[in-house]
Amino acid sequence: MNIKKFKLSAFHVNLIIMAFVLLNSISVGFMDFSGFVSIIFQILGVASAPLICYLLFEIYYKPDGFRANVKRSMLTLTAFAVASQFQYMWLYYGELPLTLEVLTAKGNILFSIVICLGFMIVSSNYNKKIANIKYSGRTKELCKTNYLLGKQERSARLERARLRINKLLWLAFFLIFSLWCELAFLPIIFMLIFNSRRKSKKRQLIDLGIFSLIIAVIIYLSFKSLTDNNMDSAIPLVITFPAGLLISIIILIFYDNAEFVQNGNTDDIAVSENALAYPQNKLSAFVSQWSFCIFYSLHLLVLAVIRAII
Repeated sequence: MNIKKFKLSAFHVNLIIMAFVLLNSISVGFMDFSGFVSIIFQILGVASAPLICYLLFEIYYKPDGFRANVKRSMLTLTAFAVASQFQYMWLYYGELPLTLEVLTAKGNILFSIVICLGFMIVSSNYNKKIANIKYSGRTKELCKTNYLLGKQERSARLERARLRINKLLWLAFFLIFSLWCELAFLPIIFMLIFNSRRKSKKRQLIDLGIFSLIIAVIIYLSFKSLTDNNMDSAIPLVITFPAGLLISIIILIFYDNAEFVQNGNTDDIAVSENALAYPQNKLSAFVSQWSFCIFYSLHLLVLAVIRAII
């Protein structure tokens, strides 16, 4: 097989994500956290997060994707997240009944996706508002001599600064909210990388690689002061995140998103009609577009029941 011709479609990546998530859930529900096989499965679970965010990033900008009906997309995604929470905590906690405190102890990965989608919506709206504020284009000298022009210029700059501050406040809100969810703030960081570098896949992957190195250094420095015995128990955490991000980068290198076409407007990215195409039948289209969410909820329920039986 010619490795240069080896390409992965969005469908293939979606299947890989499902496989990785399944293996990670098996490690959580049935394996010792520090076991070798469990660590491998956890690494694959971490690798699924950037892949999920990348497909979410593309589907968001798809003409008939999430932006086509933001309210319906948010409600549907939130409904899947809520519907998956019981079996998520059942698998992690392992016993019934589940108290309200246990049910709300940590959010599943679908809540992280909800937060990422909310961030994309808010970020896109603020970017458009900022872009719509036009400067007069006059020189500073002319603005100084013309009071009205100077006032308009200052007003435009203040308004853009205000909008940027509001955008940062929303980002802080999403980051704080994400700490409750699985993988904490990492999905938001992935979306920031993909969205800020959306005109260049190469830059996206380079930034993701740099971020994986930063994560590795932070984790290493965090445990450097520990004793040798404690450091041995922390090795799984030190390895899991950087290795998982590296695997996701390799998969995205082979992901063929040539159909993902960008035009001149940074907030108006579109894909061609063939990209991430879904069947025309409404039921088939729904199942295809929300296949991961359906799989996620069902696989947690099945694994939780199996764990309860054995």
